[in-house]
Amino acid sequence: MLPFRHGTTRDRARSTRATSGTLLLAGLAVAIGATAVFFPFTTLGALVLICAGVAFWVQPKRTLLVFGLFLLAQDLLVTVSSDTSVAISLKHADEIGIALMFLLTLARGWRGRLTKVLLLVVGLIAAGMLSSLAYGINSTSALILDMFLMTKGFLLSLIAAQLDWNVADVRAISRWFGLAGILILLSGLADHLVPAWRVATGLGAPSEHRLGLLAAAGVFTTPGAFGELFSFLFLFAAGLFTTLRSRRSLVLLLLFGIGVVASLRLRLLVTVPVAMALASLIFLRRRGRWFPFFLSAVIGLALLTTPLFEGLLGVKAPELQGGARVALTRTSIDIAGDHFPLGSGFGTFGGYASRLYYSTVYADYGLSDVYGLSETTGSFISDTHWPYVLGETGLVGFLFYSGSLFVLFLTVYRGASTFTDPWMCGFAYGTMMGLILAVLEGFLAPIFQATLNSYFTLFAAGVVAGAYAAHPGLSGRNIRGATFAGREATRAGIRRAR
Repeated sequence: MLPFRHGTTRDRARSTRATSGTLLLAGLAVAIGATAVFFPFTTLGALVLICAGVAFWVQPKRTLLVFGLFLLAQDLLVTVSSDTSVAISLKHADEIGIALMFLLTLARGWRGRLTKVLLLVVGLIAAGMLSSLAYGINSTSALILDMFLMTKGFLLSLIAAQLDWNVADVRAISRWFGLAGILILLSGLADHLVPAWRVATGLGAPSEHRLGLLAAAGVFTTPGAFGELFSFLFLFAAGLFTTLRSRRSLVLLLLFGIGVVASLRLRLLVTVPVAMALASLIFLRRRGRWFPFFLSAVIGLALLTTPLFEGLLGVKAPELQGGARVALTRTSIDIAGDHFPLGSGFGTFGGYASRLYYSTVYADYGLSDVYGLSETTGSFISDTHWPYVLGETGLVGFLFYSGSLFVLFLTVYRGASTFTDPWMCGFAYGTMMGLILAVLEGFLAPIFQATLNSYFTLFAAGVVAGAYAAHPGLSGRNIRGATFAGREATRAGIRRAR
């Protein structure tokens, strides 16, 4: 097996250029965002789209990295914005950005990667459209908005898969988000030490307490988003520590674990160890992959014996209670049965669009009187994901959706099984654990409806798919035992071996 050498001059130069380009694009994004807060957004909005489009066309990978960093600060930017139009534009900038980048990806030329996912997504859209026509369109605006919200994560994975990702890119992604995670963790600490900072920024004073403890939210509006972020960062840190065994990855693992606990979300304290255990069982046959399984067992035993877990279980954390989530789950099954094999259509049930344009489905199935699901108190309408998919697109759409996830999971599994570089292998391993976590969380949270969660799962899967396709030697299809050094380095190594 040919070793990959990290320390080559070419790799260091590439990493330096990537860092410089990322800083330049990040500075441009911050400057434009800051300007948007103080000036009318009509003209500036067009300028932002033009700049984003040019940046993606010239440097797509760096632009996607900056896009991910923007998602981390999106809630804070929205609340800081004093102008309503600016706040609305920033709130939907992620959807607009994904649509723009997908169109530009098609314009750059489709490279045939993850074509099965594309076909399954087209089938999902067709199922949703047929469901809408059969049940009756609730609102055209709701239909279009919801169709994009349901598929935006897959579009993000398709965008990433068409690019040639390498080790330097993965290292840059890991380091930037590791640094961002530390800063956000400090913002969660500031909730306890200087709670006035949230009031000053418009996020609102931290108010959610459990067992007399304050649930950290940091730069996010809710502790749930804070906990979900650190659950994914924790899994990626676990994946990298499994392969790198470095002190830095261990420190990040511990810090991000603190972030998960600080959110005081019982469901995450349960699903994160389960996701680690399931992923580890798949790879127990490979040397060194026992660590996440061992860690998940330790976490599980520790939680079961701590007063924190017993206290959260005793007060029945809201995310595990019945009420709205149970009602949504049961009704989604009823809708799928009543309109078999289709559902009620896009924008009609369980999603943000059905709350924004309140759907008549809730009244038809007696949910309009349930607290959190009524037109006036609809804050719990989009609190689940799988009932949302099943109710709107029926069994057919549910199969298309789950099929797309399965194809992505298989691609990540192949990468995690094949990559010999520790950075790539650890990244793919963390992605696989993140996908498992997202599937589990889909019963209790709108996990894929949040673009940030899709970035850490579906976008990451697209990165693995792009790397896997760009370096076929890794899969054993062309040159057995090739590493992630690329075709030229692989051929040079073979010549030296001869």
